[in-house]
Amino acid sequence: MDNTDYESLISILREAYYSINCDYFLAAYLQYPNYNDKPNGDFLKPYFELWQRGFRFVINDNKLILF
Repeated sequence: MDNTDYESLISILREAYYSINCDYFLAAYLQYPNYNDKPNGDFLKPYFELWQRGFRFVINDNKLILF
């Protein structure tokens, strides 16, 4: 997902958001308010809530594996 307004000052933080945990999903969640085209609901919030609780995941053979 990459529809950020590159003219905005917050776009400077893209790399910093990723560097927090080397996690593209977390970076996307933190940048979500800045996206130009987005669904009404925050579809990344469930991922953030799992991340907050210390869960990580991998996708393998079309399966989501939490650890």
